[in-house]
Amino acid sequence: VILTLLSVCTTSVFAQFAGGVGDSVNPYQIANRQQLEAVRSNLDKCFILVADIDLQDSAWIPIGRTSTAGFQGVFDGNNHLITNMNITAKAAVSGSVNYWGLFGCITEGAYIKNVHLLGGSITVTKDEGSSAVGSIAGYITSTSYALKDIYVENCSSNAVLINDVATGSSTNTGGIVGRISLGSSNPAIKVTIKGCSYSGLIKGINRVGGICAYALTNKVGADITITNCYSTADIYTTQAGASYVAGICPYPANYSSGGTVYGDIYIENNYATGWIESLKVTVEDRFGSICSRISDPTATQAPTKMVIANNLAANEAVLAGSAGRIFASHNSSGLVVSGSYEHLKNNYGLDSMHVKTFGAHSSEGATNTGTGRSKSIETLKTKAFYEDSLKWNVSEVWDIRDGFTLPFHVWESAPVIASTIGPNLAILNVVADGKVAIYKKSKQWVDTIFEANLTPVRTVNVLAGDFIVPFNTGEVAPGDTLVFYTLENNIDNEIFKAPSFGVTAVVGSDIVPSDLVVKQLPSTVSLNVYPNPVKETLNVEGLNINEGAVIDIYSTNGQLVSKHVATGNNTTLNVSNLAKGAYV
Repeated sequence: VILTLLSVCTTSVFAQFAGGVGDSVNPYQIANRQQLEAVRSNLDKCFILVADIDLQDSAWIPIGRTSTAGFQGVFDGNNHLITNMNITAKAAVSGSVNYWGLFGCITEGAYIKNVHLLGGSITVTKDEGSSAVGSIAGYITSTSYALKDIYVENCSSNAVLINDVATGSSTNTGGIVGRISLGSSNPAIKVTIKGCSYSGLIKGINRVGGICAYALTNKVGADITITNCYSTADIYTTQAGASYVAGICPYPANYSSGGTVYGDIYIENNYATGWIESLKVTVEDRFGSICSRISDPTATQAPTKMVIANNLAANEAVLAGSAGRIFASHNSSGLVVSGSYEHLKNNYGLDSMHVKTFGAHSSEGATNTGTGRSKSIETLKTKAFYEDSLKWNVSEVWDIRDGFTLPFHVWESAPVIASTIGPNLAILNVVADGKVAIYKKSKQWVDTIFEANLTPVRTVNVLAGDFIVPFNTGEVAPGDTLVFYTLENNIDNEIFKAPSFGVTAVVGSDIVPSDLVVKQLPSTVSLNVYPNPVKETLNVEGLNINEGAVIDIYSTNGQLVSKHVATGNNTTLNVSNLAKGAYV
């Protein structure tokens, strides 16, 4: 009887998933929403996504709701997309469940990797209580004496995060992780966030960060590392007295007034872009690009370290009552500034960044100050700067479209370059055949409520080179801000499915092509098509074009509009009967 019961239980667990047994060698396979939800009942197992999953149908309930029932297993997103994760919640009173994200809380032993969230939002509102919001995980902590480190690696998100708790100071909102808290009574585990990116919109109150909002360690050996991450987020606060807001991690803390030795904190090799603004400025605001308030150790805490090094502050603006490029404020007796610069070194900032007030540019600084050394945007788009000045690994960790973009991770799809953008079309330069998602970014006041949104326009299959995306009438308008995310590249028969950071472009004046613009499809036949643009006669030349071969012309929406018969390697086509537009 016992053997029969065990057999039934094993079959039941297996039936919850697409395959696997839940260990590190053969993890449970997840192919749909129901199987993803089943992770909640198996918090210490190993999982891998084997398909993209759309969560549009209903609101998402986080995996691992409390610190005593957090996720402790391995979750490999396998570079698949989880789309349209939506959470709408009210923060309960203090002491209740307040952790929101794909995972609510993750604890010792958790390893989250290769997870990519596209679209969706998390909205938390209530007049009292506290909360921790992060699109991947709301809260990271340790609760037992299992000495197992925690990792969040190679994850990305563009989900919109709104943490609008009206009162209470502990409203942690981070693009990837909301809060890390390693207390003195807990085991000395290490937490590492590396290779992650966030490119959405955030509206919060206190402790708001593009990667992680709050990183606290109160125990020796319990180290926290945030490295090789970037945020392109626009971040806003809408209540007076908002504080601790930054593009990477606003509030790292390992300070002890009594000189107790705590864990180390390392914030290295990261960069932030985007717009950071307090919409109701007060003198209490502390905003920065990399950090805001640094609660760093003193000399009496030696050998405790807080290292902030090799970072780039490249935001358009950081606007608040108290603002800085690298950080805004620090512990007056802390080692980050008062020490020998072992802790604060080699940081840079965009020379045109607006800091504090509109029109006020930050001044030139040194690499070991809160300002950082200034560099132009042209320099920041060069591979040499990251290799020579920041000493980043631009081969195994980072990549760049040299001269055109900021860095992106090697595991990401290469970003497009958005050149001509108008209400009728966009011209994108694409590295390889693949898919691009287009979103519209907007911000506005509605009565007394500030709204910031990312609205999907569509997903487009694109071809390598200069590719034209036509827009439908009324789909976009002059002045709209569009964000282009490369979801997939097929480079040398290897498909990169992790989304790249969003490339932002503002729609200009009307663009109506006066001539036809031809986009050549990949072919086994080497073709030369000219003139391009063309008005009446199109020449098609190429080797091995047999007489009698059929040449088809399609509109960009896939409709066959014209057929021609080739006369040989040099063929002339009359296209004067075609309407003005883009064709392939």
